[in-house]
Amino acid sequence: MMAALQDRMADYIASFTRDGVLILPGAFTAAALAPVQAAIDGVKHARPLDVVIDDLESGERSVLGLDRPPQALPPSVAARLPVAEWSYLRRYPDVAAAVARGQYAGGAAH
Repeated sequence: MMAALQDRMADYIASFTRDGVLILPGAFTAAALAPVQAAIDGVKHARPLDVVIDDLESGERSVLGLDRPPQALPPSVAARLPVAEWSYLRRYPDVAAAVARGQYAGGAAH
């Protein structure tokens, strides 16, 4: 039994090293995850064009949406954003909707 556990742990470590995530099958039931998934789906539906930006250097998390200009973000994050892209999508909501649907990769692809 100990050898089987060690083999399973080795598989988990290899999976994490390869994929960067650890999946623990059966850790949560589908019923326990259903409300979490519903909340995620609700946010994605209500705000499809928002982008969460994690700055790994500073540890800051910011949300960029069409209602929040890049200038309102921390300078370390705003300096690396494509401001022209944000401005274009804000000016042309039909293009922003097409991007949200996956029809285009971004405003520049339109």
